[in-house]
Amino acid sequence: GVTLFDVNASIIANLAIDPEGSRFLQKRIKLGTHEERHLALEKVLPHLALLWQDASGNYVLQQLLEHGDEETRNELMKGVEKEGVVALSLHMHGCRVVQKAIKCLDQTQVTTLI
Repeated sequence: GVTLFDVNASIIANLAIDPEGSRFLQKRIKLGTHEERHLALEKVLPHLALLWQDASGNYVLQQLLEHGDEETRNELMKGVEKEGVVALSLHMHGCRVVQKAIKCLDQTQVTTLI
């Protein structure tokens, strides 16, 4: 099958906001290697503000939270803190990312986030 390494890395963020591309990325994040998840994280981090406001992109971030390692979660949470958890919680797609973060993070991280 096709992996994230078969895709031009510069288009990963664009794939995330396309419904079909988002489903592909979600599948690779869930079933792919540790290296694929880190590649996805590296390419979406500069675009967090766009992705958690997007109907398709927010699902990619949720998958990274659910299937990523602690480093991945920490990087995503830095972005959440920068954007503001209240602002994200009030957004119709951003709130899904916050809900997934609360579900996937340990209690100390949740307390810090809130």
